[in-house]
Amino acid sequence: MATPQQKTTYSAAEVAALEKTILKLKTENDELWRKLEHMNEIFANAQRDRFGQSSEKSTYVLHDQTSFFNEVEKETQSGRDDESTSGGRSTAGASGRPAYL
Repeated sequence: MATPQQKTTYSAAEVAALEKTILKLKTENDELWRKLEHMNEIFANAQRDRFGQSSEKSTYVLHDQTSFFNEVEKETQSGRDDESTSGGRSTAGASGRPAYL
């Protein structure tokens, strides 16, 4: 089997071209590693969503999200309080019986 002859000396232009290629490949490699890490993070989050805790009090839920639900509950509760103090749909008279009786 014949072995190819390897060149042992390079001109300055060839060295510059090789260094440019090396830099380009390193940059591309770094970018691919960043993409891989990002994809692994997305995959881990998807796995956590699929197989993780199903409780609402999971640490995966952001604190801002839970405060949003608390605000909605407060608004709903205040609406019920307003309805009960203003009479709302109640048909009861002063005696506690419906007005039509």
